[in-house]
Amino acid sequence: MAVSSAIRREVRWRVTGTDPWSDIANCSPVAELRLEGLDRAKTYDVEVRDISACGAASAWVLHTAVLPDNNQRISNSNINMLRTGGIGSAWLGFSINYTSTPTSATISCTSGTLQDGAGNPAYAASSVVVSGTASTTVRHWLYYDDPAGIGGTLALNATTTYSDLAANQGRINVGTVDVTFPASGTGSGGGTPGGGGSFTPIPPTP
Repeated sequence: MAVSSAIRREVRWRVTGTDPWSDIANCSPVAELRLEGLDRAKTYDVEVRDISACGAASAWVLHTAVLPDNNQRISNSNINMLRTGGIGSAWLGFSINYTSTPTSATISCTSGTLQDGAGNPAYAASSVVVSGTASTTVRHWLYYDDPAGIGGTLALNATTTYSDLAANQGRINVGTVDVTFPASGTGSGGGTPGGGGSFTPIPPTP
C-alpha cells in the first residue's frame, strides 16, 4: 500500500539536553516556521516530522540549532537589504566637528540614531583626542565597537587607516573628518557621517 505524501509538518524544540519539549507547532511542508522566544547563546534540539493525508506520522528527525550569542550583531550584514537599491544604514540627527591646535585635535560627535533596519540603536555624544603635526591635514575615520548593536554611551575611536573600519563585525562606521592642524593658534571644522552595510565611504586620500 502506497504511503500518501505529507500535507503538514510538525516541529518541537527544547534547550539541548533538557526536558520537556515545547508544544508542537505545525506548518506547511514547503513553508518556513519562525520560532519565537528562544534565548541567544543557547543550543536547541529541534525535531521535525511529516504528517500524511491519511494521518500517518514519520519518525522524528533531530536537528541542532545554535543561536548567536549577545556579541553577534544583527544588522544589514546578516539580514536582507531594506529594499532593492537601498543602503545598509544611515545616521539621523547626527554631526561631527573638531577643534585643533598645532599638535592635537578633539573630534566630537553629537548624539544620533543609526537607522540600520534592525534595532536602530541610539548613541550618546562622544569625543576622541588625536595628535598631529602643525600645518598638516590628516583624514580620520571614526568608529564605535558595538558588536551587539545596542547603542548607548561608547568610546569614540579614530584611525588614519581605512581598513580598520572592517577589522571586526561589530565595528560601526561613525564617519570621516579631515583634521587640519594649524601652524599656530586654533582651528575647527566638520566631518561627514558614515554608516554600516553598503554605505558609500569617502575613499582614502591618494
